[in-house]
Amino acid sequence: MTVDYAGLNERKVDAVPFRNEITEQMNEVEFENLIENYLKSFRDGHVRLVRTASDHESLGFTVRRDGQTLYVIDADSEDVPLSVGEGIVNIDGVAIQTIADQYQSQLDPVINRQDWSWLLRRGKVATLEDGREVSLQRYEKKSRPEHSFKVLSEGVGYMKLTDFLNPADTNKLLLDNEITLDQLDFLIVDTRKNDGGNDLSYFKLLEYFVTKETDLDGLFEEELGFNIHWTARNKKAWLERLSQFKNQFSDETWNAIYSAEMKKWDSEASVRASENEEDSEVFILSPKGKLQHVYVLSDWQAGSAGDNFIFYAKAMDKVTVVGRNTLGIIDYGNVASQPYEGFRVDYPVTRSKLIDQGLATNGVGIEPEVFIPWTHKSIIEDADLAWVKRDIEKRKGSDL
Repeated sequence: MTVDYAGLNERKVDAVPFRNEITEQMNEVEFENLIENYLKSFRDGHVRLVRTASDHESLGFTVRRDGQTLYVIDADSEDVPLSVGEGIVNIDGVAIQTIADQYQSQLDPVINRQDWSWLLRRGKVATLEDGREVSLQRYEKKSRPEHSFKVLSEGVGYMKLTDFLNPADTNKLLLDNEITLDQLDFLIVDTRKNDGGNDLSYFKLLEYFVTKETDLDGLFEEELGFNIHWTARNKKAWLERLSQFKNQFSDETWNAIYSAEMKKWDSEASVRASENEEDSEVFILSPKGKLQHVYVLSDWQAGSAGDNFIFYAKAMDKVTVVGRNTLGIIDYGNVASQPYEGFRVDYPVTRSKLIDQGLATNGVGIEPEVFIPWTHKSIIEDADLAWVKRDIEKRKGSDL
């Protein structure tokens, strides 16, 4: 974190207090928790500890904090003894506020943006608002990515994208629904929960957002892109990560990315040469469809490529971003992994050029044009979608 981490110049955490807590008597779990506390202190969503033994496990539910309570916002398994909307008031007999005070260096200062998953995983029993106690079990992690599209009403479509991991997924969705998309007047794109992935996944979707041929980077006065933080460890770790993706998806896009990165990362000299190239790749968007307006739904759980998608969408004239700020983890990207016995550390190896232009987004995110506060009532009352539907009716009325 002091040599290979791409954010080492801006994001510093004193390791000495954490080192001082290490003892010969502590067990593996206690040691891993200490390392996790250290890494969480960087407050960079791309920096994380992943336990090898439990990488495929989850608690079966996720929460979001409102006030002094953690509210269940979704449950993955029928076996989970919790329902959406129920509130957790303490963990192992300790109040949520007390835990928040203990881990204030690791948790986001904005309470409804706090990630409590790692703290819940350390607990054994959760106490609910009604006094019921629930054992915090482990379940097989169920990955349920969603790339869906439906027509809400005449001329209005709704698309939900929970990740941009594989370009083939988004491109297939667009191709399968091309005829309908071409006839829509309004499109709602829901990325309020988006785990990121590959920026190439959304470029074809952006073609529905423009009215003329558009140079994507030309939308901004600022210099986009990133600088590679070259170290021998980063070269090895990043190329190994890309190799995993290439083998997992086995498609032309990932093969091309891997080949290009192999050349770019060949040596420190080749990295510098690649960053100084004037003929860097240009992405030209060709307009599609006849959309009058596009609404992108945004929230704290949209990060990485999700951040970038909303960043680009917001710059387009016929797009309105509605909801809350994104996660804000695009300052440092291209996540590599360093394995250790029992766990691995994920960390980013590139640094955004926007940082030097005073446009850092870490921990702040991309701000929506229409901000709608989140409370636990939002779990059952979708205020974001309600606002969009009202605005569509206004726009329809103004055309009469």
